[in-house]
Amino acid sequence: MSSKGRRSAQTLLWVFAGLCLIGVVGVMISSTLQRGSSAPASAGVGTPQSLQLMPGKANTLQLSDELINTLGVRTVQVQSAAPHDALNLSGLLDVDPNRMVRVHSRFAGEVVSIGGNLLGEPGAKPAESRLLRPGDRVTRGQLLAVVWSKDVGEKKSDLVNALSMKYLDETQLNSLQQLGKDVIAERQLREASQKYEADIIEVDRLERTLRSWRLSEAEITVVRAEAKKIHAGDVEADMAVDKSWAEVEVRSPFDGTVMEKNIVAGDIVDTNLDLFKIADLSVLSVRANIYEEDLPALEALRPQERHWTISLKSQIDTAGIPATFDLIGNIVDPNQHTAAVFGWLDNKDGRLRAGQFITATVELPAVVGEVVIPDTALIEEGTQCVVFVASDVSGKEVARRRVALASRGQDVAFVRSQPTAEEEAQGCQPLRPGEWVVAEGGILLDGALDSALATAPSERESVEN
Repeated sequence: MSSKGRRSAQTLLWVFAGLCLIGVVGVMISSTLQRGSSAPASAGVGTPQSLQLMPGKANTLQLSDELINTLGVRTVQVQSAAPHDALNLSGLLDVDPNRMVRVHSRFAGEVVSIGGNLLGEPGAKPAESRLLRPGDRVTRGQLLAVVWSKDVGEKKSDLVNALSMKYLDETQLNSLQQLGKDVIAERQLREASQKYEADIIEVDRLERTLRSWRLSEAEITVVRAEAKKIHAGDVEADMAVDKSWAEVEVRSPFDGTVMEKNIVAGDIVDTNLDLFKIADLSVLSVRANIYEEDLPALEALRPQERHWTISLKSQIDTAGIPATFDLIGNIVDPNQHTAAVFGWLDNKDGRLRAGQFITATVELPAVVGEVVIPDTALIEEGTQCVVFVASDVSGKEVARRRVALASRGQDVAFVRSQPTAEEEAQGCQPLRPGEWVVAEGGILLDGALDSALATAPSERESVEN
């Protein structure tokens, strides 16, 4: 159970006990106050079960030994805050979204082949090859698949036609220029020149289109060579060129691991389909969950203090891995009341796997100006937090005091020894190391004090005046 759950259960238990015993305490208070000044001089605080408001001291009770035993009052000494308990955050490892890519085809078409991976050790006997599959390592630029696209084939053919027209019009223009203006009309020469310029513009437009489709310069060079061959009168088909004329190669954008493969040869694909998902697993994302009540302690850490130790839940005997976190989520889950904390973990050796459950341990430093008390000493009244401060270890004289809660730990509460100016304006008072606070029985004393103030208004008014 979390510290929050334990505190809630403990508080409910004390409240239930308080409801059962406050009635008894109220009867004792009424009996004590009704005796008033008519009681014998010897019947002061030493009278069995006696409880009195201390004259001239606000919210202060004087208890008898028997009443202390009956209520189970126990005091502890306030201590300067030591380092807070470490935060143990549950979470998991995941793929870094900045290091994963969905590989698409730039054109719709038919998958004609899938890339392969070599099997066997480098330098050994000739390695065998098999088709890519999830889990395979790929390198930047490695061929993943080949798609046959009629759009690409048509655009290449358009470029061949435009180049052919350019070569023809260039030849005609040169011939006209050699004849000279005395033989041909100037208008005819200008028209030939304009037609050649239009051919240049069309060729440039088609080449820019192919480049915008991410065709390489080598592929465009093949198209130019085909046009020159035809212009030279060589119309014999080149089977190698024809075979790859409408092919589009799909290559890996970076080194990584194939996470998904969603195609086989013969599939008809469009530009929206994820052909592959490739992730760089050399760095993994760490996502851990922190309870809402622990957020202030985590946010108080300076950037250079935001370190944690990652331990795999499946390998409890393995030493933790030091790492850092730098992002605390802005959304609290309404069901679990937790926020997400993100960090990144080096995984160059490939030992870690996305999806593994982890525990992230954050060591919290001590905060100057804080004291620590048991969380059972803290009584929450709405948005306020109060404690009962005893004059000494005996707990015979206790006073209710509002304090400034800084944070909570496991079974302890951290209180500012000197409240801020704003907290002082709200009624918070200092709590110093060495003072004594009631660690058990405080809830019953709180109810008893309220009952005493309600049944002795004259004493309350005298204190307030």
